[in-house]
Amino acid sequence: MPARQVDVLVAVSSDAQFAASLLSPSWSSERIVSLDLKPFYGLAEKLATVSVDDLVRQYRIAYQEAETLGPALVAYEQLARAFGVKSILVPKASLRDGLIKEMTAGSTWIEEFAVQAIYSAMTLGQKYSFDRRHAERVAELSVQLFHALQTEHALDQRYDLLLRIAALLHEIGNYVSDRSHHKHSMYLILNSDLFGLRRKDITLIALVARYHRRATPQSYHEEYQALDRDSRIVVAKLAALLRVADALERSHLAERRVLSFTREKDQFVITVHDVQDVTLERLALKEKGGMFEEVFGIPVTLRTARATKPE
Repeated sequence: MPARQVDVLVAVSSDAQFAASLLSPSWSSERIVSLDLKPFYGLAEKLATVSVDDLVRQYRIAYQEAETLGPALVAYEQLARAFGVKSILVPKASLRDGLIKEMTAGSTWIEEFAVQAIYSAMTLGQKYSFDRRHAERVAELSVQLFHALQTEHALDQRYDLLLRIAALLHEIGNYVSDRSHHKHSMYLILNSDLFGLRRKDITLIALVARYHRRATPQSYHEEYQALDRDSRIVVAKLAALLRVADALERSHLAERRVLSFTREKDQFVITVHDVQDVTLERLALKEKGGMFEEVFGIPVTLRTARATKPE
C-alpha cells in the first residue's frame, strides 16, 4: 500500500476484541466500537511485557489467546502509527463469522470481491505488458459463452470469475517468449498471487490459460494430472470456452460487432450481425473448435447475419 494516511484501522480478531472489552464502556452493548489511540497504544505496550502465565491468571483467558495477545496488539499499534490512523474500529464480527456466512451462501463470491480479484489480475497483466484491449475483449466473450452454455457445462457462478481472469492473463507468457507462450503464461500465473484466491483457484486459472492454444489436456501433463477428477473436468470446460472466445477475437471482430448465441439440435451457433467476411474467425474456429466439440459433444458454427434497416 502507498505510505499515505489511512483514517481508520478496522481490527478484526479476538485480540482486538479483548482490548475493546477493557477500553470501551460500551463494548457489551454495541456491535462496533471506536477506540482512542492513546489508551490503545498504552494497553498494547503494557500487555506486550506481561508473561503468558500472568496474562492467563490475571485475565482468565486461555493460553492460546494469551500467547498471541501482546504481539497482535503491538502489530495493530505499529500499523496505526505507520499510516497515521485517527481511530481504531473493533467489530464483534470475526473472520470465523465471515467463513460461516460464506459456507451458508454456497461459497459464492460477492461482487466487491470479484472486482478486487479482477483488478489484481489486471495489475498482473500490466506487469507483464499484456495487450489489455485484446485481453478484455477475450474475457468478455468468454463470459458471454459461459452464460450461453450454462445448461451444458453446469458450473456455478464462481467459475465465471476464474474464466474471466484466465482470459485476461492467457497471453502474459509473451513477456517471456512468443514461442510456447501458453506454457509461459501458466508458469507466471502459478508463481503469482491474485487477490483473495486460493492456491487451487490459481492453479485452475493457470491451466485454463495454458490450454487456450495448442495441445489439449493430457494425462502426462504434470500440473493437470495432479488435479482431482472434478477439477480436471472444470479445466477442460473452461479452456474450451476460452479457445472459442480467442478465435472470435482473431481479427478484433468482438470489438466492432454484435454476437448472438443459439443452441440448435446438433450444433452451437454463433451469429455475427451486420458483417459478411468472417474468414479469419472461421479458420481460427477450425483450429481451436475441436476441443469445444470434444468437451461439449457438439460442434461450434459461425454464421453471419445482415442487420435489417428499420422501415
